[in-house]
Amino acid sequence: MFDDHPAPMIRYLLLGIFVGILALPAMAQEEETFDYQSELVWGIGKNTNSRLLGSVEVRYAKRVREDIYQTFGLEIANVKHPQEFKQSFTNGTGFIFGKNNYLFPVRGQYGRDWIVFRKAPNQGVQINLGVAAGPTLGLQAPYYIKYLESGSREVIQQYDPSIHTLVENIEGAEGPLRGISEASLVPGANIQAALTFEFGSFNNRVSALEAGVMFEAYSRPIEMMPRARSIQYFPSAFIGLYYGFRN
Repeated sequence: MFDDHPAPMIRYLLLGIFVGILALPAMAQEEETFDYQSELVWGIGKNTNSRLLGSVEVRYAKRVREDIYQTFGLEIANVKHPQEFKQSFTNGTGFIFGKNNYLFPVRGQYGRDWIVFRKAPNQGVQINLGVAAGPTLGLQAPYYIKYLESGSREVIQQYDPSIHTLVENIEGAEGPLRGISEASLVPGANIQAALTFEFGSFNNRVSALEAGVMFEAYSRPIEMMPRARSIQYFPSAFIGLYYGFRN
């Protein structure tokens, strides 16, 4: 659906802006608007540091002034190393060669949303500009693989390039929850800016597309692949789909 390079993400952002501009004449024909006091949305996202599913998020917005809302968000993401490559087997299993740790950021965010263009009741597109920042708690969890010792006995171990030297003896990877109880915690911080295009046909329901950029930093470099460089700073572009309710 998406690849792992920034260029497609930028194209989606520009496409959304173009659609929003086309919708402006429709919005201008109607003066009546729907003023909502609060909004609760949830959704999924994809970013240039993730695979197909990059994150899940829930966000609450409360009106503070006309066309300005304060936002509170909680997001859980899955971040990959830029050099990761997944190798699949014929039996449907697979593993990421050289990977020894997952990185699962848990992001708290506080910010502001400004309504740039309001949509007319039951038609058009609403465009919001949002900025948010907050703490990140990175969960660095071990990446476990199934490995054949002496060619016959299968063991489950965290990948170690000095031990698991025979690629043909790797039978696949365990799921990401296998090592979550052993995760080490790495504090950090995040900041993002995004445009949101809300296409909902009903005033009290939200269906939206969001595109933007994020920068995240940790207190120390995160090792995900022992033979590649550890990374401390993660810039990315992202896109997300959101649904929810407002009143």
